[in-house]
Amino acid sequence: MRNISNNSMRIGFILLVLFLAIIVPQVIAADTAQADYLYAADISAYRFLPAVISAGDTVTLAIDVLNKGSIINLENIDLSLDTGNYFESVQTTNNINSIVGNTTKTTVLKFKVKDNTPAGYYQAILNLSYTRVDYQGVRTDVNQTKTLTIPVSTSQKNIGIEFNPKVISPGSQTELSVSVSNYSSMPISNVLFSWTEANKVILPLGSDNRRFAAYIGPGEKYDFNYLVVADPSIVTGIYPIDVSVNYTDSNGQRSQTSQVGLIVGGKTNFQVSSDTTSTGQISFSLANIGSNNAAAVVVQLTRQPGLTITGSDTVIIGNINKGDYSLANFTVQSTTLSDQNGAVQRTGTGFNRTANSQSATGTTQQTGGNFPNDFNGTNFPARQSQSGFVVDIYYTDTTGERQHIQQPFQLGTARTGITTTTGTGFGTAGRQQNSDQLLLVGVLAVILVVGLAYNKFVAKKKWKSLAKYTAIGIIIPLVIVFFAPSSLSSTILAAVFAIGALAVFFIKQTK
Repeated sequence: MRNISNNSMRIGFILLVLFLAIIVPQVIAADTAQADYLYAADISAYRFLPAVISAGDTVTLAIDVLNKGSIINLENIDLSLDTGNYFESVQTTNNINSIVGNTTKTTVLKFKVKDNTPAGYYQAILNLSYTRVDYQGVRTDVNQTKTLTIPVSTSQKNIGIEFNPKVISPGSQTELSVSVSNYSSMPISNVLFSWTEANKVILPLGSDNRRFAAYIGPGEKYDFNYLVVADPSIVTGIYPIDVSVNYTDSNGQRSQTSQVGLIVGGKTNFQVSSDTTSTGQISFSLANIGSNNAAAVVVQLTRQPGLTITGSDTVIIGNINKGDYSLANFTVQSTTLSDQNGAVQRTGTGFNRTANSQSATGTTQQTGGNFPNDFNGTNFPARQSQSGFVVDIYYTDTTGERQHIQQPFQLGTARTGITTTTGTGFGTAGRQQNSDQLLLVGVLAVILVVGLAYNKFVAKKKWKSLAKYTAIGIIIPLVIVFFAPSSLSSTILAAVFAIGALAVFFIKQTK
């Protein structure tokens, strides 16, 4: 009985372990899924530049957006700031593409404090809308708000500082103008201005960071100019610039310190080249030759006179980092393609043609059916290579701004050369001549082999005499044809001549 009881206990313990092994993970997964379903985007922190905000300031607001979920993703996060009546919008909307679980991303908004804003604490409403994608791929649109507090201090500033431009590119020399404004009702003199960047990655070139002005009247401003450069390896973003102004007014010597946000990043430059294939496909190569990365790159080839697009007119590339390149391919039909040495007219995808050229510098006429009509139903002339065409490039720069570039291009040129034959495709006269010569070599080789075999096994004549007739009947026509324009008719004549020479040899040897 005791053994039976022990066995029953063992079996019960094993069943309990199996039950827990099956049920517990499901409960944990359900709890996790439920927790992730309840979690959403959260503003984990936000910061102001300058740190002390006064009336008249342009303020940069950096917002940290946290995805508190662990197995869900947040996509297409749109942020907008409602600042109320005491503030003016500078850039109060922005977008974050996606945030994976347990990850924080930072975005930037800007607003200006109105000049008549009294000191105090003001509430601003931050609106977030995004799509939440759970672990099962279920997508849910979410809207939520967050209340931010903006502290405005009593203005003690007599001096206003403004940097222009507010965006500089890494590795590029930039002419930076700093405007120092006298807001007071009295003149100031002996103005000494300086600025520093804590990380030493933004520096003035050719001079130090100090500038001097003898006098700035009330309500006036003075511009100090610098040539600055940001380290090429710098991480794009907002960098605080510490500024200091020392001056003298009716109350004696005074000083003022503050911070100004300077953005490193911005736009980039593309080098675009195009190549046209014989199948009617245009391939654009986009090289990012600028100092900044480009996000969400889209290439669009719109309908234009003389150009018909087959299939999609838009190619989504994605991101192109600085120094990288990508390709965008389109299939087109064109009424016109320029030839480097004459007027060329092509039609249809693949550009089938019938060629009739006089020389390498002459004109080439090509036909292959009716010309395609433009989108207004009007035929275009056979030559339109002077102005070319335009391709549109859209991308998002490192500040979040959407940029648009229009790049002119011309379709690929036709092959040049002397064309003396009629046919289809892109074959040249040189290729046709090579084909005829190979055909002649093959025919003469067959005749030679047959003649040698006939002499060895049937006629059995003198090989020395046969060699003479072979040289006359085969080698000589072959040499002449190789140095003269070849054709099918010349190949037939050469073959007849070779057969005739061998026939004369065997007839003479028989007599």
